[in-house]
Amino acid sequence: MKKVSLDTWIQLLGMLGVLGGLVFVGLEMQQSQRIAMANTYQDRISTTMSFITAYAETNLDWWSAISYSLEEAEGLSDLEIAERNAHNGLWSIYESDFVQYTQGLMTEDAWQAKLRGIELFLANSPCHLQEIFATRLATVEEGFREIVRGFPRNCGVN
Repeated sequence: MKKVSLDTWIQLLGMLGVLGGLVFVGLEMQQSQRIAMANTYQDRISTTMSFITAYAETNLDWWSAISYSLEEAEGLSDLEIAERNAHNGLWSIYESDFVQYTQGLMTEDAWQAKLRGIELFLANSPCHLQEIFATRLATVEEGFREIVRGFPRNCGVN
């Protein structure tokens, strides 16, 4: 049997080190991409929240404005406007939480706490907010939609 020289072993170890480094860089790039995607999503949610906040600060209903139901907005009380703005804001927050969780950027314990919040607030939203609930549910990612649909509804609609 032929003896392998020390130079050959050093070259082999060097190549294995380079290969290991490339694998590490690839994994880091994949993680960076996930974080960038989650950040982009969070930026969109932040923009939406800024709009909702601006409407709330002037006591206007964000939902009526974006759904072109301005006549409906005229009949809303201050409390109803606040409720609708809060409802839409929390939809955005919970949707963002779902994305962060699915991208591995939230712990399981934090996600379980968020799920309890989703169940208590979104899935049990008052019947008079059904239009908002149905529209928002139709515009979220399928995974989040299935989670919300899995909770019992007071209004009997899933």
